[in-house]
Amino acid sequence: MEIGRLMWMTVCLLDIEQTFGLYFSCLYHSGLTSIPGDIDPSVSDLDCRNNEISTITRSDFNDKYPDLETVSLSWNKITSVEYGCFKGTVLKLINLYDNQLTIFPDFYEVKDTLAIVSVAKNRITKISNNEINYLNKLATLYLNNNSLVQLPELANLCPSLDLLYLIDIELECCQSTVWLKRIPDTLYVQMNEQPCSTPLKWNQTNWNDLTEDMLLQQSCGIPSLDWTPSAPKAILL
Repeated sequence: MEIGRLMWMTVCLLDIEQTFGLYFSCLYHSGLTSIPGDIDPSVSDLDCRNNEISTITRSDFNDKYPDLETVSLSWNKITSVEYGCFKGTVLKLINLYDNQLTIFPDFYEVKDTLAIVSVAKNRITKISNNEINYLNKLATLYLNNNSLVQLPELANLCPSLDLLYLIDIELECCQSTVWLKRIPDTLYVQMNEQPCSTPLKWNQTNWNDLTEDMLLQQSCGIPSLDWTPSAPKAILL
């Protein structure tokens, strides 16, 4: 299924059963406080945007919906996604935009199918290597509008990644962010023109004016246990 079509499915407004067998279940703005238990087992695309859902548990999805490919949960109040969720689905897209997550969710059960993840506009402060390096098919990742100051080397950890959104992330520009100067031509990164919150001497400096050497010479004020120097790669100008 094409990525563009996956994104389109998340804006469905009605329950529609298509002739080719895909079933859209739309529970948009329904006053839900949890995922309902009476969703059709043949559902492939679930829209629960704009509700009051606070937690996603294993019992919400596991071994219930074998055809489930897309889930949209934006504009809820989700603070946690229980470890081991989505077992038995073929999830390709999940949208968790504008919730209250503080850690990157566990998607290990769908590591071989998940291609698009949005956790934009949450409260995530850190992502470790082990929280993301198992996502074998990840192609598009929205991290924008989080309180992240450091990022793992996503270009190395997720080689299938081709779109990365970092708008309004106030980075600590130092040794651990030098990988953003070495991204391959196959990866498009969208970030602020002036992304550095620290050091203060660079918070009005355009990213394109910073060099690899400048970053490598700048120690990180926040320790990053995941960062290790990597060999230079082609720089995307």
